[in-house]
Amino acid sequence: MAAEEEPGGLTASGAAPETPKAGRAKPRVDWIMGIAFGLPAALGTAVAWALVAAATGYVFALGAILIGVVVAYAVRRGAKRVTWAVITMSIAFTILAVFLGDVLALTIILVGAGFDVGPLDIIAYYPELLALAPVDALITYVFGLLGAGYGARWLYRQMRAQTAAEHPSWAAQPSAASAARGVAPKTEILDQGPARAAARLSVPMSPSHTIEASFGTLDGLANVRVDGSTHSEDRVTSGEKFVQVPLDGDPPRVLNLRFYASGRPRIEFRLDGILVGEV
Repeated sequence: MAAEEEPGGLTASGAAPETPKAGRAKPRVDWIMGIAFGLPAALGTAVAWALVAAATGYVFALGAILIGVVVAYAVRRGAKRVTWAVITMSIAFTILAVFLGDVLALTIILVGAGFDVGPLDIIAYYPELLALAPVDALITYVFGLLGAGYGARWLYRQMRAQTAAEHPSWAAQPSAASAARGVAPKTEILDQGPARAAARLSVPMSPSHTIEASFGTLDGLANVRVDGSTHSEDRVTSGEKFVQVPLDGDPPRVLNLRFYASGRPRIEFRLDGILVGEV
């Protein structure tokens, strides 16, 4: 029978948990279904946006927020998994919905005024039509970005929850056993710049271990060395990456590293669920 795992990444006996589960392949993004769900959601919300705008002569921030949330939900349901690329796709679909909604609204208004035009005519002369009412155009797309932002925020929370579920030892609170050890790892920053981060972590246990981690946004490679030997060298492709390093000793420990690729490169170290260093 498998040992019961405590919060902090250790089992009740003090041993490190088995690593195959942590290394299990993550489900892939289903791009086809993400598009298959997201595009119809964008088209449907565009029609609703157009009808409201044509009937009232106004666009509403709440409507844009609803578009963003509906599109984000549809993309999430189809893609099955959230990454930064999925969030970007949701934002693009939301802006597309606002654009098509505006085109349809202008078509309805001009047809109602007696003009013989269709959506393709509106698209062909869209810049000229926007220039006739630049303030209205600005408000429309500001609201569109607002809606896209709300949808992206919701998806980001989904991604964080997804990450916590896939890496329970990262999100777990430290166990009483871990807190009682009084271990004080030492972090040394080796490089900290706009395109590269590197650090060395010394863990005073028996035997002691030294972990070096580096990450550069130019090549996207996250490197981890343990006691002078290469542990892993992987490319960060979805905004962040986790690497788990079991540390042999009495008792064994578990080190989790998190590499961030958004903005400045960052690395976090967590020993048995406790944040012990970052760069």
